[in-house]
Amino acid sequence: SLLLYRNPAIGDDGLTIFSNAALAASPNPFTSLQHLDLSDCNISSKGVESLVECLIGHTTTDRFRSINLTLNSNPLGSSSCDSLVRLISESKEECCMLESLSLKNCSIGTGLEMIAEAMVEHKCTGLELLDLSNNRIESVSALKFAASLEQGKHNINELKEIRLAENNIGEEAVIAIANSLEQLPGK
Repeated sequence: SLLLYRNPAIGDDGLTIFSNAALAASPNPFTSLQHLDLSDCNISSKGVESLVECLIGHTTTDRFRSINLTLNSNPLGSSSCDSLVRLISESKEECCMLESLSLKNCSIGTGLEMIAEAMVEHKCTGLELLDLSNNRIESVSALKFAASLEQGKHNINELKEIRLAENNIGEEAVIAIANSLEQLPGK
């Protein structure tokens, strides 16, 4: 585990320097890393992009790792989801790189739609937890997410928990998400 939470001085520049140094030391750094917590570190899309490059690495010869990634309370915004989708869609032997992704209080808003599309298009076996609480997610995005859950139900067969608390998703979206979850294999 690497727990760096509540270090706002890290920011994008610090995370980029850290990621580049890790990649310089090894083409596939952190092969045994299981939990990375960078909550409340003042990271935005630039920092996330460098982190994703680092976690994916340059080769696939080392043991594939499944990571619990926590980025809560960072100003990620929806643009960060472009990079985060790479972690969801990056897989080896049909196993997602992430075991859990926690983005609580990151203002991803419509970025949920990018995450949902990745869950439809890619095998996300191994992803068990998705925390998107307090992210300014509206009904339109939540409805698209519900449709994606149903379309990609065979890609997310190990997803056990979705947290969407403290958003503005509305009754229709809640019902649609609940109906989609009932369709998941093994549920």
